[in-house]
Amino acid sequence: MITITRCILWTIVLAAPFGRALQTQPPHSEWLQAGSAVQLGQTPNDGVPASTSRLCVLKDHNYDSIEVRVTHDNRRFLSDPICDAKGMGGDHSVVQCTGTLPASCVAADACDLLKCPCQQDTSEFLYGPTVGIMKEVLPMCLAANSSFRVLLIGIAAGAVPMRILHACPGSTFVEAVEVNPRMVDIATGLFGLNLTQAGSFVEVNDGGEAVRERVSRGDKFDVVIVDAFASCGLVPESCRSPVFIKHARELLNTRGRLIQNVGDEQLNSTLRDYRSVFRENQVKVIKHDIAGYILLSAQA
Repeated sequence: MITITRCILWTIVLAAPFGRALQTQPPHSEWLQAGSAVQLGQTPNDGVPASTSRLCVLKDHNYDSIEVRVTHDNRRFLSDPICDAKGMGGDHSVVQCTGTLPASCVAADACDLLKCPCQQDTSEFLYGPTVGIMKEVLPMCLAANSSFRVLLIGIAAGAVPMRILHACPGSTFVEAVEVNPRMVDIATGLFGLNLTQAGSFVEVNDGGEAVRERVSRGDKFDVVIVDAFASCGLVPESCRSPVFIKHARELLNTRGRLIQNVGDEQLNSTLRDYRSVFRENQVKVIKHDIAGYILLSAQA
C-alpha cells in the first residue's frame, strides 16, 4: 500500500441510466479477446456497469492498481481491483461515451499506449456518490446573475467539470486541479475531458497547494468541490484538515459553498473539523443512497 503524503486526487463521475441492460455482444472481437471479461448483468444503483472488460492499466506509483474498464456500449470507468476485492469502493468515475466503441480500442497493458477517443455524453449524470454534488451546484449556477466560478479538486475521468459546463450557463467557469499529469492525459485521451471554454482549464498541482496559492492571490469562487480520495476511499489529511477547510472557506464568495465527499470511516472527524471552521448551522450532511459515501456541504 502506498503511503499518501500529499493530496493524491481522483474522482468519481458520470454514468448512463440506472437499470439499463447491456449489450450481449462486443462491437469487435479483438477487444473482447484482449480484455478481461466478466459476467453480463444490469447496472446497479451506483451507476457502475455490471459487465466490463479491462481496457488498460495506469502503471503509476501514486496508485495501487488503477484500471480503465469499458462496456460493450462504450461506457468507461476507473477501477481499483484491490480495493474492490476488499469491498472498499474500487469502481469510480463512470463516463458514457457517445456512439459505439471505436475499432482502435483494443486492450493494452499500459494506458499510455492506447488510442481510444471518447466524446462524453454530458446529458446524463447518474453516478451515485457525486449526484449529490450536482444537486447542490446546478441550482446555484442556474440562479447566478453574473459569472459563476467553480474550483474542483480532483478530476479523474473529468465528467464533473464537463457536466457543469454543459448544464450551467455560458458564464460558468471551472478551474480543475489534478496532481498527476498522467491522469489528465487519461481523462483527455480516454474519457473525453475537453475544457476549451475560455476561463476553464486543468491545472497540474497538489490540491492543498492549489488552494493555498489561490488564497494568497485573493481568488474567489462560488463553489469549491473536493472529491479527492487516496487508497480505497480514504480522503488524505491534506484535503480534509482544519487548515485545508479554512483555506477553502477563504476562497468562497458571499453565500458560496464548500462541498466534499467523504466515507463513513472519516465522517465524524471531518464533520468535527468542518464545524470548527464553519458555524454548526452552516454545515449539512447528505447521506447517499449508496453506502459508504456522505456529502458535506458548508455555506459561507
